[in-house]
Amino acid sequence: DIQHAELKLQHEHTTAVDLYRIISDLIKKLEQRLDDHYFGNKAYMILNSLKESDKNKAEELQQSFESFIKVTIEYTNSYFDKNRNFYEKLSVFDCHFPRFLKWEYIMDVLDLIKIDDLDKDELYNEYCEIKFMYNNLKNKNVKLNELIKSYILNKNVHNPQSTTYKEENLLCDDSDNEDFLLRDNKDTDENVRFDQLWSYLINLKGATPNIKKIICYVFSIPCSNAYVESIFSQMNHLWTNYRKRMDIQLVAAELQIRKNSSIPCNDFYKSIISQQDLLKAITTNDKYETKRRICSQ
Repeated sequence: DIQHAELKLQHEHTTAVDLYRIISDLIKKLEQRLDDHYFGNKAYMILNSLKESDKNKAEELQQSFESFIKVTIEYTNSYFDKNRNFYEKLSVFDCHFPRFLKWEYIMDVLDLIKIDDLDKDELYNEYCEIKFMYNNLKNKNVKLNELIKSYILNKNVHNPQSTTYKEENLLCDDSDNEDFLLRDNKDTDENVRFDQLWSYLINLKGATPNIKKIICYVFSIPCSNAYVESIFSQMNHLWTNYRKRMDIQLVAAELQIRKNSSIPCNDFYKSIISQQDLLKAITTNDKYETKRRICSQ
């Protein structure tokens, strides 16, 4: 349970909207383990075997398991309780949560984040249209996740894998162990990523400037330092001893391409060779003009 929650928090698409559900689910599962006195099959077999030979030791071992889970719950709550109210309110944008699309809870969020130039009366009209549209989609005999997959596929024709609830493929083959853990921890295709859901709803509705401001703000709040750590992981492959003379601006540009581009190598190659002006700049001294201007300033 703990490892599964940890891997969810390491997903690049995980934001503050996810945090309340992830941590709450973890705490509930741990508390259920305490109620059921179940600590995994291996622990169950060891305890049963130990009860036959030494009942006192079996009780001590079970108490140690219970103590570990209790300490884990207390430790998690000690950090989460400080901002529990904030993350709980953000969960109104989580389509897996009962508060999803409840106006009173959206107003609670607006009181917290204070977005400038927000027309709340117009926002309510946009909210009603989004809510009615979402309810109509849910009532139709169609799979919402299939609609979202199709929408994302049309938005990103080069990367059809991004339409599922899966981690993006890493651009480096020689990835570290944490990256492999993330790739192995994939959810089923039937789940709906609610950042993609909101993108789909906003695109389907059209002009919703106020809703869009809120969604852009809320979904930009990270819930962990996983994304920052992924930058350092990319740097390990990018800025090696063999490439240590790279300019900082070049490193920054390559990082931006690595993190923001999802075009496969073959498609990228075809795109480059089709741009004659770019090819000309690459094969001539034109590519150094920008550097000369910077150095001369």
